[in-house]
Amino acid sequence: MLLTFGETALRLSPPDGDRLATADRFDAHATGPESNAAVAARATGVETTHATVLADGPLGRRAARDLRAHDVDVRATYREGRQSLAFHERGTGVRETTTVSDRGHSAFAGVEEGALPLDAVERADCTYVTGAVPGCSTAAAEAAARFLRAASDGGATTAFGLGYRPDQWTPDDAREALTGFFPAVDLFVATETDVATVLERDGEPKQVAHALASEHGFETVVLARDRTTVAWHGATVYEFPTLDTDTVDTAGATEALVGAFLARRVEGTDVETALRYGTAARALAGSVAGPLASFSRAELDRAAEAVTDG
Repeated sequence: MLLTFGETALRLSPPDGDRLATADRFDAHATGPESNAAVAARATGVETTHATVLADGPLGRRAARDLRAHDVDVRATYREGRQSLAFHERGTGVRETTTVSDRGHSAFAGVEEGALPLDAVERADCTYVTGAVPGCSTAAAEAAARFLRAASDGGATTAFGLGYRPDQWTPDDAREALTGFFPAVDLFVATETDVATVLERDGEPKQVAHALASEHGFETVVLARDRTTVAWHGATVYEFPTLDTDTVDTAGATEALVGAFLARRVEGTDVETALRYGTAARALAGSVAGPLASFSRAELDRAAEAVTDG
């Protein structure tokens, strides 16, 4: 079983071609790096649970309903506070994609110790949390540390995504805080851009992945790049080019890569095969609108077969 823990927001997006400044209607989707990964993992057939804290009201329950519609087991604690929101405008042509976060004083920021489902942690084969969680608040940082400790003590594989958000903190502050979590991490995931920004590591991706593993003691490192995906494990580096598909919405593509990769590892497949599936999930997720992955296991199997060694 895969267990994820993190903040789940509602993403509000105007229809394609419209702007945040002029739109008079919005589509709503649950979103968050951990919850998005949970949805992608569940699409592969793996038992998946997402633990979170939501606002005690219709918006928080809407976010939970979105995830449950994808058959994810949502372990939500409802408390007073605002529901986290993210306003997302997809760019086209020369216009860049814009996301405006509205997460201040959220219910999740006040997460308390009892919000962690320890029974689920004890059953988990793999757990996943990202640096976006400790970036929310001191209470959230403490909860992330408890989550990682409990998972490690329970024998689960601990996966950690760098998940840097510039609206939360500076690269220097993020580096100082997040590297403190690394000793409890077995599997590290990040985009190439975040690694360069926060950890000040850039260069040839295979060397970067190896250097991160050696410096921090990670068993596995997965890097998402613009044109390839890379994994380091057991002194071996695997790299696959991204599939050539028509991209509609990249918002949840990296999380889909993570979810499918972790799901296949939970199923016992080797890292190379897991990376093939992660690469395929990334392309499939980007081919539809919205941050939540929408594909079947059969579609994922076919896409994975199309992933070449490049």
